[in-house]
Amino acid sequence: GGGGGGAHVLFFIGLKFDAGAIKTLKERGQPVNCSTPAIDFRNSLLVPENARLEVKVVKKKMVPEWVRAHYNSLWPALPDHSTPNGGKRKIDSVTNGVDADQQQGGAAHM
Repeated sequence: GGGGGGAHVLFFIGLKFDAGAIKTLKERGQPVNCSTPAIDFRNSLLVPENARLEVKVVKKKMVPEWVRAHYNSLWPALPDHSTPNGGKRKIDSVTNGVDADQQQGGAAHM
């Protein structure tokens, strides 16, 4: 194709955070930056030089309804309200691992 240049592509990536861990950090007065995992993901992508890539972290309620509807149709809710094993679960364990490290002062290295 002759690069039209004006294409606008949106990726919606769901990251689940441990609300309890975040609350604990905030109560201790430690800065909590929830955009770090999104930025790490962005930095891991191979992006053409001429492409502009912006990361915007939004709360779940700010995600457009059509995105949520599409996501829900891809991941039928299981009885325990968890999503099927796969990519999302992998992301959860990564972010939860980071939270656990911070919570225990970084001492919990297996």
